Amino acid sequence: MKLVVHADDFGLTRETTEGVLEAFDHGALTSTSIVANGTFFDEAMEEYLKRKNFRLAIHLNLAEGKPVSAPNRIPLLVNTQGELSRTFLGLWKNFMLSSPEERLQLKQQVKHELSAQILKVKKWTGGQPIEADGHLHYHMIPFIFDALVELKNELNISYIRLPYEKFFFCLDSVKCLKNYFGPNMIKHILLNRLSREGKKVLDRHGIRHCDFFIGVLFTGNMSESIVRSALSRLSPQEKEPATIEVLFHPHKSGREKRSLKELAELKKETFKNLVGECVKNAAFSRH
Repeated sequence: MKLVVHADDFGLTRETTEGVLEAFDHGALTSTSIVANGTFFDEAMEEYLKRKNFRLAIHLNLAEGKPVSAPNRIPLLVNTQGELSRTFLGLWKNFMLSSPEERLQLKQQVKHELSAQILKVKKWTGGQPIEADGHLHYHMIPFIFDALVELKNELNISYIRLPYEKFFFCLDSVKCLKNYFGPNMIKHILLNRLSREGKKVLDRHGIRHCDFFIGVLFTGNMSESIVRSALSRLSPQEKEPATIEVLFHPHKSGREKRSLKELAELKKETFKNLVGECVKNAAFSRH
């Protein structure tokens, strides 16, 4: 079993970047994904290059902030201030209700911005293969997913995250129950369905992906006990050849108490030991 303990949002802000670095330097974190249009992008890349055995993916962002492309090149993706602002369902709905010509335009603009974000990161990382996921899972919107796959050869994309999470119960506290009666459950069902379809596409194109994902049901409330509960749901046959990606959001800010808690969880010795057992024979490298 290859356990990838991952943090999104690297480079988004100073606080998120510092949280990710601390979780890697002193915790169980093994992997992160960089936000190309983040306000702390350059500083994050400089820090990443100082570290070894730290997996880096690209956190493609069509949800917020200033785009990497010129706004006039992607008018269907930005607001009047020239910033990315479309919601997950709003963007999907807009594509579905558009004419064939409008759909083509929207998809082309998505490809343009995705390419710009990937090329910005490649200036720092050189020719190594690109591994990608999406901010707020926007990359799983079917037409965006297809656009990303179409860029495979041009941009050397070797891995795309599939947030397929097997359902599991974690009843450590009453707070855990709340995650089963809210938006996280809806996301869990939707993303699982999209992942099943996405797997067929990725396998057909020879693009790698994780076999299982942990971090949708308990987004914002991840802990060691939740990871252990999710892993216990997998059979030995499912675990053995599998790559399992686990998502945390460590954050160095008193305003983000849940993220501070997730950072503390990643720094637990018992959690570091669990991850160490899983990755000792499958260490990450940049190449």
